[in-house]
Amino acid sequence: SSMLGYFAIGPYVNIRLFENPAAPSVLVASLGALLMLAVALRPRWFRPLTAIFALYATGVLYLTA
Repeated sequence: SSMLGYFAIGPYVNIRLFENPAAPSVLVASLGALLMLAVALRPRWFRPLTAIFALYATGVLYLTA
């Protein structure tokens, strides 16, 4: 649930504070939120979803570094 909170606040910070474009900020956060919801709603899919989330997180780090 803390990750979902981050994904809810993250786009606002990226758009307002860092003046990033709105569409990519919302899209990237929405993808992360969907992955976290899938982990919460489908516990049997935990292993494959964590691998996908790791790729997602690596992509976010690449974009923000």
